[in-house]
Amino acid sequence: MLVLNLNDPAEIKKFIKGNRRIFEKVYNAYAPNMYSHCLRMARNEDDAKDMLQESFIRVYNNRKQFDPNQSLGGWIRKIVINTSLNFIKKHYSIQFERDEVIEMKVEQEEDANPITKEKLQKALDGLPEGYKVVFSLYVIEGLSHPEIAEYLEISVNTSKSQLHKARKMLKEELNHKVTENRIYNVS
Repeated sequence: MLVLNLNDPAEIKKFIKGNRRIFEKVYNAYAPNMYSHCLRMARNEDDAKDMLQESFIRVYNNRKQFDPNQSLGGWIRKIVINTSLNFIKKHYSIQFERDEVIEMKVEQEEDANPITKEKLQKALDGLPEGYKVVFSLYVIEGLSHPEIAEYLEISVNTSKSQLHKARKMLKEELNHKVTENRIYNVS
């Protein structure tokens, strides 16, 4: 496997000029994490693969716009987020409940049970598209509500509302699964 040296300005210059071998290094270095993002946003693996492929086509086509003083990973991540959101807007029907202001409270469960990555992903997949997108962008990608609002062309309050509702649904779903497991695992 080819290894990318991000500290080598010559490799970055070759990337910007379109060197296919360097682009392959960039792809190998960033595709696995970017695929994880796409998978969280998509309804299925095929859509996630399409999002990733389109994203890296855009990375290659826009490579001359990359500023070597920026983080290459951050630049690629922004392209992947934009591409996946465009894909979602084009292929999925997302309904956002507009401008509902909700106060969010963080609650800590006393009897917390570990939730596996698989359980969380299954619960995320069960969310309505709008909730899933906002939750993924806020919690997993670390975007702020103003950034999400700009990306999705919604208000900041709508973003907050969608996040609140997503958290509530996830909590209910995950608590339901924990309760179910307790009931069925009792000897």
